[in-house]
Amino acid sequence: MEEEAKQSCKSRRRRRLLGGTAILLVALTLGALAAAEFKTFYLEARYLARFARKLSFSVKPGPNPSLRFPQQGPYDKRLGYIQLPDFLKSLSAQGYQIEAQARASSGLNEVMDWGLYPTFREKSQAGLKIFSHDGRSLFDAQYPERVYSRFESIPPVIIDTLLFIENRELLDSRYPNRNPAVEWDRLAKAVIDKGINVLSPG
Repeated sequence: MEEEAKQSCKSRRRRRLLGGTAILLVALTLGALAAAEFKTFYLEARYLARFARKLSFSVKPGPNPSLRFPQQGPYDKRLGYIQLPDFLKSLSAQGYQIEAQARASSGLNEVMDWGLYPTFREKSQAGLKIFSHDGRSLFDAQYPERVYSRFESIPPVIIDTLLFIENRELLDSRYPNRNPAVEWDRLAKAVIDKGINVLSPG
């Protein structure tokens, strides 16, 4: 009887030891994976790239009845995108017709339904060009008037200054898959600060 109790006790100890070792190994593996992910952002880059393939738009003939226009935002305001519905209404009242308009994919529409902004390559310059029937330029207005046409043409002092202000790690060639939209250290600090403010306001 005593022997059985000893064996049972040893067996329990062994199970606990194995269980604890397994938990420790899983925790270490997850920690190593998380550390590697925070350095390389490999999984995040793969997931976002796969997700982004569903987000597209194409220009098709005729007006798009379900076209969505931005409501706010400094970029959209500065480049006149917020005023597009008024411009189109005014032009259509004067006899102009929409020849073709963009249509969003179902994935892009879903993202916009979530309240997120649509993905597109933002322009550093916008404007209006009007051509005659034979291709001559009748009107050309660009805003802003002067821009750098290529990243390589921007003077290094400007790049370094902006990176110093915004995100010093952004162009670190050791981590080419880094997500420029999320800085985990700043995000963690913001979450901690917010938590402190919620728990002890003032």
